[in-house]
Amino acid sequence: MEISEKLYEELSKLSKSEWDKLKINIDFLYGIELKKKESTLYLSSDTVKDGFKFCPAPIRLRSE
Repeated sequence: MEISEKLYEELSKLSKSEWDKLKINIDFLYGIELKKKESTLYLSSDTVKDGFKFCPAPIRLRSE
């Protein structure tokens, strides 16, 4: 693997906690891409309705 001098310089400036956060975010982003490519996930309507209340930004369903 080869990286640029600029990337090396910027990475070497990171504190331990910043480095850990960067690794977590990169792993998260790769995880999202892997899930998209591996399979398609289908959720039942009941699962979605129940899950909405526990999402990071809860969603309420409006009756029409």
